[in-house]
Amino acid sequence: MSPMPTIPHAKESTPPPEQPVTLTDWIAYAYLMRVPILIGVFLFLLPILAVTSFRPLLQNLFVLDFEGTIWTTAMALALCWSLLLTSRLVRLNGERFGLPQALKINTLKTRSTFIAWLLALPLVLIQFILRDEFRSDGNALLWNLGGVLVGALVAYLFAFTGVFLTTLAAPPGNAPADTSFPAFQPLDSLLKFANQHGIDESKLRPLGSLLKRLPQGLWIGYLDPSNGLLWSGHWLAFTFAVSIGALTLLLDYYHRLAAAGSSTIPALCYLMILLMNLNWILAFLAFLLDRYRVPLLIPIAIVCTLGARSPLSDHYYSSATLASKSPAPTPYDVLTARRGKPIIVVATAGGGIQAGAWTDQVLSGLEELSKQWGTPYRFDECLTLISSVSGGATGSMYFLNLYGLDPGATFQEQKIPAMQDAVEQSSLNDIGWALAFRDFTRISLPYFNYFLTNKLLDRGYMLEQTWRQRGSINAELADWRAGVKEGLRPAVIFNSTIAETGEPLLLSTTHLHEKPSLPTAHDFYDLYPAKDLPVVTAVRLAATFPYVTPAARIVPTKHEAAYHMIDGGYYDNPGISSLVSWIDEGLEDLAKDAAKADSLRTANQKTPLDPLPEHILIIQIRSFPDEGTDPAPVDRGWFFQAYAPIKGLLGVRTSAQLIRDHRELQGLARIWHTAPVQGSLQDRIRFATFTFNGNDAPLSWAMSQKQKEAITYRWNKLPETNEKDLKWVHCTLDPSFAACSTSELNGPY
Repeated sequence: MSPMPTIPHAKESTPPPEQPVTLTDWIAYAYLMRVPILIGVFLFLLPILAVTSFRPLLQNLFVLDFEGTIWTTAMALALCWSLLLTSRLVRLNGERFGLPQALKINTLKTRSTFIAWLLALPLVLIQFILRDEFRSDGNALLWNLGGVLVGALVAYLFAFTGVFLTTLAAPPGNAPADTSFPAFQPLDSLLKFANQHGIDESKLRPLGSLLKRLPQGLWIGYLDPSNGLLWSGHWLAFTFAVSIGALTLLLDYYHRLAAAGSSTIPALCYLMILLMNLNWILAFLAFLLDRYRVPLLIPIAIVCTLGARSPLSDHYYSSATLASKSPAPTPYDVLTARRGKPIIVVATAGGGIQAGAWTDQVLSGLEELSKQWGTPYRFDECLTLISSVSGGATGSMYFLNLYGLDPGATFQEQKIPAMQDAVEQSSLNDIGWALAFRDFTRISLPYFNYFLTNKLLDRGYMLEQTWRQRGSINAELADWRAGVKEGLRPAVIFNSTIAETGEPLLLSTTHLHEKPSLPTAHDFYDLYPAKDLPVVTAVRLAATFPYVTPAARIVPTKHEAAYHMIDGGYYDNPGISSLVSWIDEGLEDLAKDAAKADSLRTANQKTPLDPLPEHILIIQIRSFPDEGTDPAPVDRGWFFQAYAPIKGLLGVRTSAQLIRDHRELQGLARIWHTAPVQGSLQDRIRFATFTFNGNDAPLSWAMSQKQKEAITYRWNKLPETNEKDLKWVHCTLDPSFAACSTSELNGPY
């Protein structure tokens, strides 16, 4: 193997006069190379940020297996190679920008290549540094180390392809092929062959003469005036881009062959592809426009504006024709059907895959405990309503899918382990594919989305398909109304928010009446009376937190208000508001019905003691530990004013919502505070809260093995850390339970 000095078809056949490159010139070069420099800095800092400031959001991007390591390493090194090539083009063609050339000889030095590849070193090594966090044993580490070597080989072969094609397109003998790139036999023989069978330069001299008659600004820095050929640096960048482009298309095809949710190409690989495409496009535009002092932001703004003006660049979600003409059951209908049964309602908060996994763990754990306790009623029989948001909606969806749709179908307890495994699996790979291959082109080439299937295909749609395939969730939302009115399955409210108005939107199998004096949240079926939604779409809309999934609207007709839907957490992340409205309406209607019946009784007829449920247990599922003590106020500099509005908005979304919801629950308990039970008065509204009290819970749609283990571990610790709330569940399912105390105060916390 030889060193790697000269690239074929070296530009400087007659070197220009030596001109010193001053500090001012280097500052100018840094600006001209801003695209590869900024992308390179981002590539280098990404893994560092993933384990520091943005750990909950980014760390699990680096959970890789053998195959994922191959593709990620290959694309990371290919990205480094593209950054090196685009930055070299600027330094080789300083005359285009009125600067002395920073590179005098068109060479690819080993040192330059090594420095470029160092940018990918943190990204490649982080999975080994976090081996305990990712629960990678020695065998897995060896496999992943092998994946790094295979990925590096893949990147090398595609770099070689670019050099080979560049040599083949250069005049014969322009540079010794065996010294232009490090290669073993038979690759070295291929380079020699290419160098001996290049383009005949003598036949291209008329083209060079014609070129000199054109304005210099059109070709300087691009073409060799002696023969009209591209300078070898441009040709090398082009051939490498084509070869890597072929690889990305192969990955696209490979992803399409896999069913949704089973892709083995990691999201991090797709992020590398996205960064590489940005580098090629933006570096090309900068090289073209910087000669004329045209800011790069101008063409970007033009492309984005033209794309934004097309409705085809918008994001949509699918709908179906509403098959059932029967109205959704009201809270009164549901509570009436469950007379004599304990009533349990659940509010589960958002927070990505962590919220989904913890929600399923709590619900399935309470189901198992009710079986162990031997209570008169099982948990699944008493679960009356779930009000969920974002990741909590995902967990609720998987659990509720265990209730059969057929009349008389029982709760499928045997499927709980498979359900828990499905909800913990990563969804990032399919989201990453859609971001790189669909949503990126949606900005500049929206007319590719003309057909309906392409119009729907985006990050949100792929997330839906992942859930659909893993959980076999194929029902429409209205299908889940079956059995709700009869008390056979729980009602559900998936909470979303209308982006244009900020109002809450309920995607539910139950219906709240609007009160003129106190307007309630909008309901999907009120906005679109003839439409229905797949359950996975309803959950996706409740979990649409940009920028992971896009704000989407229904495919509109002339008479429909096509609002965009976003995460329900913008309005109420714990899901308490709609739950309180549901309980209050149900109890109020039951009380009115009893008062009406009582007015028809004669004086000799006995009035029932209480027409309302004796007890209603409100369970709150919180997927992240409580904040604890408030942070101490500190002095801030002027820059704080730049992000103070955003910081305040995020604070309102968390702490302020918890305070508001706490007061709503207290108010509900005061209004309906007593119930006569066996001659004594007890609190009608009871509360239980199950909070995940672990550290480093993820905010993304992927979990490491350690984080999965933490879900089970924290649940198993609850009998020690939260015996009181488990007791309230036990007491609700079995009022005769000896540990129940009628005098113990119980409130929302």
